Amino acid sequence: MDYPKVLNLSLPKTGSTSIYQAFREYGATHEGFHDVTINKIIDYHEGSISCRQLSAFLTRRQNLLKTTIDSNTFLHLIPNEIEALYPTATVFVQVIRHPCHWARSYLSMLHEVGRHVVNSQNL
Repeated sequence: MDYPKVLNLSLPKTGSTSIYQAFREYGATHEGFHDVTINKIIDYHEGSISCRQLSAFLTRRQNLLKTTIDSNTFLHLIPNEIEALYPTATVFVQVIRHPCHWARSYLSMLHEVGRHVVNSQNL
């Protein structure tokens, strides 16, 4: 497997889109297989899949993405598992924002998602 050279382990609303946009011409991916990956991570934390199964999924994910820079906002939920799976040549990045700025941005995003859900139910 060709591992990414850089893996973003940041929280949502900390620049993952900016990282992707800055490096997309170098093979960056943003939120690759987002929904299915989050579901697998939830399954792992709930105990319905093993660490071995999660690792197999993550390996398959990387083989399909073939990304050199993996910029996402969900792998921060499994940092130890990622560290054990990826080689030492992969650089892990974590962007940190001022807590108040981050909270405002994250809550605003949740508000917009909530509005979208409510509006789609009223159709």
